[in-house]
Amino acid sequence: MWKCNCFSRCQGTLVVSDEIIDPFGITNGVNILEVSLRSDDIPLSIMPDGIGGITFVSNNALFPRYSNDNVFESFDSQTNTLYIRPDQNQSTATVNAFSSGGILSKAPTILDGLMALQFQNNAISGSLNFLGTNNENYSANLSGVLI
Repeated sequence: MWKCNCFSRCQGTLVVSDEIIDPFGITNGVNILEVSLRSDDIPLSIMPDGIGGITFVSNNALFPRYSNDNVFESFDSQTNTLYIRPDQNQSTATVNAFSSGGILSKAPTILDGLMALQFQNNAISGSLNFLGTNNENYSANLSGVLI
């Protein structure tokens, strides 16, 4: 399992672990790895708090909630890069959202976009660019080391 504090906008944690075997069946393919990116200011609810807050998990079981695969994944072995794209068919069941405004703003649900994570020795780097409800965008760069 990878775990790093590696968020450019606010403090957060990225966890990368083995795939979750869904007892209810998977409709969009088994994930290569499971990913959880959460900013530290997330309260117990699923809504991120504060400008730049985000919750993005490849499977709701990482939140923890019921198991629900939220993404499509591919892996490029030549560059050692994992590509993660939200499954639009799961947008109503996902916990994935980000905050682009203040306390009173409604956190947009992540509908589309791409996260790319590159692994090298004990380091990880990546970027994400997501589109949320109301056509709001969320972009960030990640870098960190295995802890």
